[in-house]
Amino acid sequence: MTMCITVSRDMVGDSPKTSIHCDSCMDNEKLLAHIRDTMRQEMAILSDQFQVLFNEFEEQKQLLRQIVGRESSSSLGDGDESPFRTAVRPPRRKPKQPKYQ
Repeated sequence: MTMCITVSRDMVGDSPKTSIHCDSCMDNEKLLAHIRDTMRQEMAILSDQFQVLFNEFEEQKQLLRQIVGRESSSSLGDGDESPFRTAVRPPRRKPKQPKYQ
């Protein structure tokens, strides 16, 4: 079986175009085209899912801003009742010195 491969430069850019003229390679080209189509479909699905999650995130962010705005504008005394206060960090321990003998 002989294989004829032609590589030419695209007139628009520098990317090479390959033409393959044998049955087994044509099958590979069909498989590659199918894989590309499947990947495009998967990317479209992932893009849609990402957009839904991003929209939900934006809604939650707006709700959080509204809650924080209400919390800061209401009179809570010294602010201890706020669910958004920062936690107190425990003091840092000194690193242990290696024992030399």
